Amino acid sequence: MPYQNMRQPPSKTAGTPFLSRLDAIPDRIEACESQAYHLSSFIQPHAIFLACDPASHLIRMASRNAELVWGQPSEALIGTPISSLFAARSGPRIATAITEVRDDPAARRSVLVLDLAPPLTIRVHSFLYASSGLACLEIELPRPETEWHDVYVLYASFFAMVERIGHAETQSERLATIACDAIRTITGFDRIYFCQFGPNGHGHVLGESSNATLPSLCDHRFPASDVPQAMRRLYVINRFRLIPDIDAQPVPVIGAESTALDLTLSFCRAAAPTHLQYLRNMGVQASVSFSMVTENGLEAIFGGHNATPRLLPASVLTSCQHLVELFRTRLDFLKLREESRAISLGMETLHALSGRFRVAEHDLGGFIAANARDVCALMHADDVLCRFEETAWLGNALEPDAARAVLDCLSRKLATGMEVFCTDCLGELDAAFATLLPRVAGALAVALDLAHRNILVWLRTETPVTERWSGDPHHPAIFDQEGIVGPRTSFAAYLHEIRGTCLEWSLPSINLARQLRHAFSQVLASRYESGMRAAAEQANILKSEFVATIGHELRTPLHAINGLSSVLAAADDTLDGEKRRNYARTIHGSGERLLRLIDDLLDLSRLEAGKMNFDFVSSDMVHTISGAIAEVTPLAEAKGIAIDFAHHHQSGICRHDPARMRQVLINLLSNALKVSSAGGTISVSLDVTQPGTGGALAVIQVADQGPGIPESELHLVFDSFVQSSRVKSGAGGTGLGLTISREIVQAHRGRIWALNNRTGGVSLFVSLPFIRESGGAARP
Repeated sequence: MPYQNMRQPPSKTAGTPFLSRLDAIPDRIEACESQAYHLSSFIQPHAIFLACDPASHLIRMASRNAELVWGQPSEALIGTPISSLFAARSGPRIATAITEVRDDPAARRSVLVLDLAPPLTIRVHSFLYASSGLACLEIELPRPETEWHDVYVLYASFFAMVERIGHAETQSERLATIACDAIRTITGFDRIYFCQFGPNGHGHVLGESSNATLPSLCDHRFPASDVPQAMRRLYVINRFRLIPDIDAQPVPVIGAESTALDLTLSFCRAAAPTHLQYLRNMGVQASVSFSMVTENGLEAIFGGHNATPRLLPASVLTSCQHLVELFRTRLDFLKLREESRAISLGMETLHALSGRFRVAEHDLGGFIAANARDVCALMHADDVLCRFEETAWLGNALEPDAARAVLDCLSRKLATGMEVFCTDCLGELDAAFATLLPRVAGALAVALDLAHRNILVWLRTETPVTERWSGDPHHPAIFDQEGIVGPRTSFAAYLHEIRGTCLEWSLPSINLARQLRHAFSQVLASRYESGMRAAAEQANILKSEFVATIGHELRTPLHAINGLSSVLAAADDTLDGEKRRNYARTIHGSGERLLRLIDDLLDLSRLEAGKMNFDFVSSDMVHTISGAIAEVTPLAEAKGIAIDFAHHHQSGICRHDPARMRQVLINLLSNALKVSSAGGTISVSLDVTQPGTGGALAVIQVADQGPGIPESELHLVFDSFVQSSRVKSGAGGTGLGLTISREIVQAHRGRIWALNNRTGGVSLFVSLPFIRESGGAARP
């Protein structure tokens, strides 16, 4: 199809979430990369090519059109000194330049202004560079002055264009259009456009200047294969490229017939047939390009098209390249200024937030909850999540389980060594996050500690984007009947919709996140220092309570053992056998109590040191729970307490250590028995829940009918040697059982928590990853 088809109504395709960004190039496009674009034995007819030996300066190769200047066949020039073709005053200049090329063959091409030898005594522009062991000289073909008149008139505005670009006071994205206007003014081309290349290699036209002869390319995208990597490497080295007439016949180089030359640095190298066909398919007759290069390679090009042939002198090409370099310098300045302003405004908000946080009385989660609007505005986000220590602020956009899944996922990403991580597509991290759309599509996360457990996360909603492509990007090339690859024929506008993404996180936002991390970390460190002092004081109190508690727990059975063993030792034959047996049973029971206490202390020590061994298997949790109930049933019957076990599944397969989980359940049941009265019931249940994201969970609940726990003490029930104020008298125990249970559950990648029942008593919950009959869960 002709290029003008872009004026037809564009085709449109609906994007698929996460997979619609066309990052991949079809395998067959590798054929485009196989061409050696830099090797050629032909040049374009607007220049003359000479190659000489850098030691003897004798000509070894010459283009066929050299006879147009020197009036003799090109073959006759072979073997003659190259300086003989120029005026005497140009000879030393050529000799010096060739010597420099010989001594430094890696040097880029140099520009020479030379005078031709009589009878054609005119001044010409030329380029000298080293290639294939030769010194190569390309000379701009002399033209009648009348043919250059209109170009020179345009060229006269060069310094005005320098002033316009160099002092432009505008937004950075507008500068590209200003530069396009300047280059079109100097070159006289019908259309000049600025195309920037993204990380995936695709091009995006971000600026344009046109006289309306050719259709607009503004905001169009081009697939990466339109400019193969092999060609991009040429653009990095050779900063401008001119094809004045795509129908002009290439000129052969005499002496290069058998071995193609490396013409990477050539300004007149003949274009590849596929490139010429590409331009024909676009409906243009001449093209020009100027490269914008960074340390990472080709970043963008200023391209030009003309509907008719158009030849530009070398002076105009080099001048436009200077404008491109000036554009890049000005663009960097404007971007830096815009980013500085954005960061400055953000830092004002950040300082205000950190100041408020410094004097706030609540924790980080509470502070985020109270200042969510300002924290979101700082990053132009729609919601914010926070996890600090054991508390979390889960925002407003997501269900709690989904918010926790996002926090866990981003925490793992940060744990790879990042301070900040951002993505505009959470679905690319975990396909399960597709269920969060359109409420949440992307996230920016910052770690607040070295362990990357305490994090702050900003969320953005989905923002569908419709990209405008120049032709169908799914078909960037064609093959003919012989299997030879060729350029695409259609450039009709093609709309491609991207779903599942949010607006891209800007560099100022990422830098602000780093600054917030440092600012909030300082406040947290100050609070931590104060907290450590308070914790040290509390530790002294707890240490005293610990010594008193453990001393009491140890002395009580020891007193019984010592007292009764003394009685037995001093008793004579008058002590009847029944009393002896009762004393022995009491001594044995006290020893068992001491042994359990010591075992608990050793278990806790091993768990906290990470030295506890676990034997994980995929086993039925119903069986594990039933075994624990059977073990405590005799004690429950002795107290007149019933244990009711209800579950809605024939099996509850979880990957766990049955012995250790039975220990957890016995601890929970024993705790319930201590606070339950005769005639009461302990309810045990097993259920399976499906959070918003992630796998299913097996949830175990042990509910008693005791006095309950004050809300202010619920978070302490799993601490060592801590008992509720409502059960401290008469219930007995050290409080180690629930602490050990918490450590075992966490080793299983599970959770354990406590809640007061509405009708009285307390429910203790344990959740573990659940394995369905047809699937599996990750090994703890």
